[in-house]
Amino acid sequence: MSRATGLRQGGGNLPYFLDSNVLIGYYFHAADAWGAAATEVFDDPEPNHTSTGVWAECFGDGTGGRCHTIEQGLVREFRRAVAHLKRAGSMDTLIVEAEACGWRTVPLLRSVAGLCREQPAGMLLVVKEQYEALCRQRRLVLEDRAALTLHARTEPYCEIWERFCRVIADYDDCEVILDAHHVATTISGMVLYTGDYRHIIANRDLILSETRLQDIRYLGDRAAADVRGTRGGACQSLARIPESMVLRDPKALVDRGTLEQVSLSKKKARYILQEKAPWGVGISRAFQLNKGCSVPEIGRVSHRWWISDG
Repeated sequence: MSRATGLRQGGGNLPYFLDSNVLIGYYFHAADAWGAAATEVFDDPEPNHTSTGVWAECFGDGTGGRCHTIEQGLVREFRRAVAHLKRAGSMDTLIVEAEACGWRTVPLLRSVAGLCREQPAGMLLVVKEQYEALCRQRRLVLEDRAALTLHARTEPYCEIWERFCRVIADYDDCEVILDAHHVATTISGMVLYTGDYRHIIANRDLILSETRLQDIRYLGDRAAADVRGTRGGACQSLARIPESMVLRDPKALVDRGTLEQVSLSKKKARYILQEKAPWGVGISRAFQLNKGCSVPEIGRVSHRWWISDG
């Protein structure tokens, strides 16, 4: 039995190495597709580790990084939401617009709609302030080195890099794997947690065979929740996959065996949920961006989900 296939999958107080999507998901929680899963992983009793490279990707030098870009987008979304309500728009029309545009703040807007229908603009500002305060608290937790240990790597690991770069197309993901390996050389039992299926999880066996990592685990497995659908009286279990993942990268779901691609033309592709897929897609709406720019259309035909690009 190979080392990769012989590993146990859970528990045991194994230390975690956290990829950027875990840190970002924890930080933005309700406004991130991985928020709930990332929070669950971060709050596990296992020790949390990451690298200075992953931290820089998320937070830059304190004013940049992906988190700063996301924060700017959230500010714009809240500003547009308030303007929509001031133009006598309703929470219902606001949520429709937000969903069509793929706003991160949709879960927060739904909370406002559930709390207050009479004066939603005022409640929206309250929710915004509370959300921003919670983000600040979570940033302090991330900066607490008792909660998250940072590690710097100077060793290039050229031989491992050469083997990975032939298979893994994303340069940054290769660097993250080497960072995790570097930490695993000094801390035994290290588990890499990531939300990247296409480049990391899909190459799990290769990575485990070439590094000192004990295991690699997927945030999507934490996010999975059973959804029941019936077909001919028989129940089949499906699992939720974040809408953003399906809309952003349906081809990754082809790689993992969830979707089957059916080409319609050179510019348009259709994806159908495989009947015996290990995961399903818990989505029942079709989304379309404003200004005529479309995102993959999602719907259901018979018992099978389908997604179309273009």
